[in-house]
Amino acid sequence: MNKRIKARWIKALTSGRYKQARARLRQNTDDSASFCCLGVLCDLYRKSVGGEWDGPSFVVSQREARSALLPPTVAEWAEIDSNDPVTERTKTLSDLNDRGETFEYIAQRIEKYL
Repeated sequence: MNKRIKARWIKALTSGRYKQARARLRQNTDDSASFCCLGVLCDLYRKSVGGEWDGPSFVVSQREARSALLPPTVAEWAEIDSNDPVTERTKTLSDLNDRGETFEYIAQRIEKYL
């Protein structure tokens, strides 16, 4: 994984600026949005390169929109070889996120395994 992007992702996950969601990259409510750990990386991509949110889906291009896993372009940008990285044996980041692990715990797994 790209070291600069990894550091930004870990900082974003542990900053308290992102509210955690499950099962989707992003969930909207009337007053705010919440993100899964992969959605936070998509939001960093949006702020750095482009793309946009369409409800729970992150749209990179007309042909590339995802609502649960990383779009291939975001994975390539971050230099990750998967749209749902594995951190411990068979535990993917989306599995950790959706089973209720905190962003702080997930950030530790990213630091150690990616």
